[in-house]
Amino acid sequence: MAASAAVPAAVRAAKIDVIKGTTLTTLVVTVPHKPTSKELATLQTTIAERVIRDLTGCACLSGAIEMVFRDEFAASIRVDLGSGQVL
Repeated sequence: MAASAAVPAAVRAAKIDVIKGTTLTTLVVTVPHKPTSKELATLQTTIAERVIRDLTGCACLSGAIEMVFRDEFAASIRVDLGSGQVL
């Protein structure tokens, strides 16, 4: 899967991390705070028709992929890893 270009901060975007294990591939999906039903439907279509198809060759969950969804909270604390400063 090709890396995508940087996304401007104002764009609401989900993040999908692909973790390939020896017997199972896990998709860790992080969604923006309070995703709408339209955003979730768009995400579901993209996951099924593009991400899973690229990983398995078909748009099905044949037991080879596990998905974990996480909500990106508005009040999360971010830390600059260079300086240790709380952002």
